[in-house]
Amino acid sequence: MKIVSICGTKKSGKTTTAVKLINFFKKQNCKVAYLKFSPTISLDRKNSDTGRAKQAGADSIIAQDAENTFFYLNEKTNFSEILSKLDTDFLIGENLEKKYDYKIFCAVDEKELNNADLRGVDFLSGIYSNCFLKYNSLPVYNANTEIEEITNFINKDNIL
Repeated sequence: MKIVSICGTKKSGKTTTAVKLINFFKKQNCKVAYLKFSPTISLDRKNSDTGRAKQAGADSIIAQDAENTFFYLNEKTNFSEILSKLDTDFLIGENLEKKYDYKIFCAVDEKELNNADLRGVDFLSGIYSNCFLKYNSLPVYNANTEIEEITNFINKDNIL
């Protein structure tokens, strides 16, 4: 499994980049998982049925609709444990805390890049990529128009 970490500032194009990667890899018949890390994300709003079950002390919550099943654990799970449960070719992770196989940084403008910690970043994307081809020594790829270049970079060591 290859892990692609997409990080950056709010509204910079992280999710757009992730969705473009997912679409491309799925067209190549790859299995793709998506992980969104957000310290403020809440799947169980306070007054929802699942939120009320969580407040009552449920250790796990399973919600199911006509097409999907969602599992909620009432604890932070170790990243290695999450990985062990996945049967996938690619994990596209948004806002992962550290670098794994590849790290993409998305930014709105050069000011954000000047203030960012770009250690370990392989290339840039996001809104910034609409106007620039390079930032310092980092290549810049536009996920809307250069998805093949991005996936070639990710697969440079072993094309699927």
